[in-house]
Amino acid sequence: MGKTRNTGDLVNIIVADGSDNVTLPNGLSLNGVSLPSSAAFNVPSTTKGALLPRMTQAQRLSIASPVQGLLIYQTDNIEGLYEYTSGGWRIINQTSSATPYTDYDNTITGLRNSSNKVFTTSFNFVSGSTRVFVNGLRYSLGASYDYQETGTNQITFANAPDNGDLLIIDYLKQ
Repeated sequence: MGKTRNTGDLVNIIVADGSDNVTLPNGLSLNGVSLPSSAAFNVPSTTKGALLPRMTQAQRLSIASPVQGLLIYQTDNIEGLYEYTSGGWRIINQTSSATPYTDYDNTITGLRNSSNKVFTTSFNFVSGSTRVFVNGLRYSLGASYDYQETGTNQITFANAPDNGDLLIIDYLKQ
């Protein structure tokens, strides 16, 4: 049987005997601030930030079965904030020397003929950094979505772009 510990008017924490598991039935808000209805966790502050887990690239890649939406801060190689999506890890922002670059229609190699699905960028890109637009619409990265990064400078579409489609690929250049 668990113990109930009253931590104030905002939340009761139920701690199971002999374990480190904590159940927060209504969510958690700190500093005496009420919890917004759409939030499960609230850390109000005007002088401090939240610190996500920090790790190396090797540590990030060794996480067993990461869940979609997982966030970490990578401290080496391409340093920055990463999230795990259905398409794998992708960088959200970066603090390294990788340079943002955009390939416009005429600099992307590959035929637009309704059958070719593979296109090559001008430079190698940082894995997970691509944003692809076809005729102004942003496509989704991932194995079950619109395109995949299939090499250090290749994009493979699930469905081949048509002749006359306008392609734009943004990425971090290695």
